[in-house]
Amino acid sequence: MPVLAEYVRSYPEVCLDVRFSERFVNLVEEGIELALRIGKLEASTLVARRLGTVRRYLVATPTYLRERPAPTTPEDLNTHQCIVYSRLSPANEWTFESEHGRHVASISGPLLVDDADAMEEAVMHHLGIAILPEWNALAGIRRGQLENLLPDFSISALPLHAVYPETHWMSLRARTFLDLLIKRSGQFSTPLAHPPFSAPGR
Repeated sequence: MPVLAEYVRSYPEVCLDVRFSERFVNLVEEGIELALRIGKLEASTLVARRLGTVRRYLVATPTYLRERPAPTTPEDLNTHQCIVYSRLSPANEWTFESEHGRHVASISGPLLVDDADAMEEAVMHHLGIAILPEWNALAGIRRGQLENLLPDFSISALPLHAVYPETHWMSLRARTFLDLLIKRSGQFSTPLAHPPFSAPGR
């Protein structure tokens, strides 16, 4: 929203149609000029501009952790209820890195969810442990509502790209918005990165 606010203040005559979604969107079929995508990009005809990375955190509430010991290694997660993000594959495995190498934990739990905000709500209802992107995790960690688990084991960050159809012509609206994203791209590699959205034409 800070990026959108800056754009609207700079170009008050422009109307942006902004859509927040975690589903895979076909930009050409849906007439979308520009989108932000998180994660590894598949081969396509889209043009991609790297903006930064999204950090992820393994979290749970103190209330949930009172019911069972906090995990000290990734392998301990197989005794916990885990809230799984269904859009990553394989959904039943979480991978961690440490100075001793890679650790793959087999996980299971009561919920398979395709929306990060819903996962955060489930965690806040003490339903289990989840891997959340930074914008869903950091505020709760800072307030003490969430505990950052396994801090000695890292979860790979995900790349953040602006993508748009390959074309010799881009609207001035899309070009100026992309320029602003590039200008602000430094913040996307900090703990203040923003969630994905698409900015279709009117």
